[in-house]
Amino acid sequence: MRAERLWFVLGGLVAVLIAFVGYFLLISPQNDETDSLRTQQSTVDSGNDKLQQNVRTLTQQNLNINQYLRELQKLRSALPSSSSGSDFLREVQQVANDNGVSLVTTTSSDPQPVTAAGTGTSAAPGGLYSSDITLTANGSAENLQAFVNVLQNKGDRAVLIVSSNIKGTSSDKSIVGSANLTLTLKIFFAPTAATTGKAS
Repeated sequence: MRAERLWFVLGGLVAVLIAFVGYFLLISPQNDETDSLRTQQSTVDSGNDKLQQNVRTLTQQNLNINQYLRELQKLRSALPSSSSGSDFLREVQQVANDNGVSLVTTTSSDPQPVTAAGTGTSAAPGGLYSSDITLTANGSAENLQAFVNVLQNKGDRAVLIVSSNIKGTSSDKSIVGSANLTLTLKIFFAPTAATTGKAS
């Protein structure tokens, strides 16, 4: 009887041991692999969500491609690849005519590289150049003001007014009536290869 009970106890212990070993050798690794697969699936799902969001963003941007192209063309007009100084001076003459201003003289300087302040290096990756243009014009103070406003704010080219000086033409130098304007400004361009020579 005791032998039977002993075998019964030993059989139970063996069964528990087999179950214990089976759990750690078979079931537990499977659970770990399942958890790992779930984590990977979650990562994939998250990546897919981000990818779908990027696709939606690109699709929306593609709807606005014509607007972007128009803005790019406007920027290219503001910063052309060559000085085109003669073209700019013709535009200046037209602006003067449109605003009742007589353009008296114009002079231009050789193009110079524009450098970032305090660095001595180019302000733009492809190289940015500027030319100084000095002009004198005659007209009423109101017309001269309109002339300057168009040059600085409404033209296609990027223009920076460096200095201006206005004097009346009457004996008392009053600007009421006719006045003379001396204006110095910079025009900019970004050549694909550095060019030299006067703005022409």
